[in-house]
Amino acid sequence: MTNIPAHWTSETDKKIDRQQEINTLREASGHVERDSKLISFLYELMRDHLPPGVVEKLVQDSQVSECLYTNGWLALYAENLANRLK
Repeated sequence: MTNIPAHWTSETDKKIDRQQEINTLREASGHVERDSKLISFLYELMRDHLPPGVVEKLVQDSQVSECLYTNGWLALYAENLANRLK
């Protein structure tokens, strides 16, 4: 059997290596399954759009019992989104 130079690695081999790397990372971080629209939303938000620290700060700042909103349309839209994620 001959040694094949690394730069001759096929695209298929690279894809297989990448998939193995993904599987290893997934196994290391743990498999978690949940049936929650809110968890799914927050997960994707933090994974793809905002750092978890920013989301945590927003959650902390939202711990009020009553709030006066100055943009009624936006408040109603936020309420609609919250209801859809219940």
